[in-house]
Amino acid sequence: FITDRHLFQSLDESAPVVHVSGPVGAQHSVPSKGLGKCTLTVLLSDGLLTKTETLTLDNCLYVPGMDVNVFNVWHSSTHHGHEFVFGSSPKMTLNDGTVIPMMPDYTLRVVPVTCTHLGTCRV
Repeated sequence: FITDRHLFQSLDESAPVVHVSGPVGAQHSVPSKGLGKCTLTVLLSDGLLTKTETLTLDNCLYVPGMDVNVFNVWHSSTHHGHEFVFGSSPKMTLNDGTVIPMMPDYTLRVVPVTCTHLGTCRV
């Protein structure tokens, strides 16, 4: 679920609407506005934004009404075959063998598109 339109390389705004609940503020759910290919820069370090990896994902749901971007681990695993390891060294392994370390709390932190200087942006 991606909130920032600038992260999409392509977007089909005629895709069926999906109502998404979760981190949506005071609302109970928000509608999607499209489906497409997106590119995310993901933080790999300890929160200082010193090391990142770029992920390009298909079938990203554009949901501008959400508070934050959300990566669906279950969908990624069951529909795309990505593997996840949890524990002391959590990581995600993509189909092409790319390994993306996750944060200690098992999250992937997306660097905001407006961040121009690593180390000065809040993730």
